[in-house]
Order: sequence, then C-alpha cells, then structure tokens
Amino acid sequence: MEDAFTKKKGKPIKQHSTFPITYDDKELTRIQTALVDMVDPLISLPRTTGVRGDTLHAYMMDLLVYHSMNVIRGVMFFKHEAYRNENEYRFQQLFRRDKPAPAVKYRKRPSSLVRYREFDWRRHAPGALKQIVIGPAADRAKAARFAKDCLAAFHADPDSVKLVYSKIPYRI
Repeated sequence: MEDAFTKKKGKPIKQHSTFPITYDDKELTRIQTALVDMVDPLISLPRTTGVRGDTLHAYMMDLLVYHSMNVIRGVMFFKHEAYRNENEYRFQQLFRRDKPAPAVKYRKRPSSLVRYREFDWRRHAPGALKQIVIGPAADRAKAARFAKDCLAAFHADPDSVKLVYSKIPYRI
C-alpha cells in the first residue's frame, strides 16, 4: 500500500510520504529537551550581538519557524504510549499553503470537523487488506457479520482477508 501511495508508475511522488508512529514518551521528551537546549541560547544571542529592529524581528521569526517545525514533527511522528496497541502508520500528503488542497472532505466529531483526503487503496493496492481486527468493545457476532458483509460488497477477494479479535481487555 505504501508504494501505491508514494509512487506513480514506479517513480516517487515527492509530496507523499508514509511513516510509522512512535509510542515512546521518553524518546519524545529527550528530543524536546534537546530542542529547547539548542534554541534557548539562540533566543538570547541578539542581546550579546546588539542586533535590533527589522534584523532582530527577521531573526526571531526565522527562529520561531524552525523551532515550530520541529515541534510539529514531534506531533506528527509520536503518540502517547497508551495508544501503542494502535500500531498506527500515517500516510501524508503535502500541499502548497497558498492554494487549497484538492478534494478535501470533512468528517464530524462531537465539537469539530476533521479535514481529510481519501486514498482509494482498493484501486491502487487491491491486495493490501490482509486482516480486520475486531475491537474489544464490539459485539463479536454483529461486528464479524458487518465485516464479512462489507468484504462481500466491496472487496474483490473477501476470503483472502482474515478476521481476528483484539486481545486488548475491554474495561468500562
């Protein structure tokens, strides 16, 4: 599925990337601490050099942008250890900020709208779906029936997909 997302006719699509999420709070803390340790002296540097006015403003804006980019990377690549069972893999597309991203859709959440773009993996990587994991809170019979019905309706080879049940204990 990665190749279907990141390549077109075997050639890389430079705006597309995929990566696994890291669930390591200690590593994220180490990286964030190192970033703060690096940026802290740079914030104070203009005081010792006498930089003022527009030059100071431009310097501080550059510093803000570069530091913010590293903070955003932490958000993109890391999640709290409690979500480790998700074993999440992200598919990312980058677009110019001065033009709207094409074909953006919206999904409702209780207090917000989530923007997303669809990836038609069934067309680009029809054999990618290998397994469906039924969550611990689901009614096993209903969820299995629903998954089988969806596979029959939308998957070219429904018998090639394995249904399994999550081993995570469900707690109320």
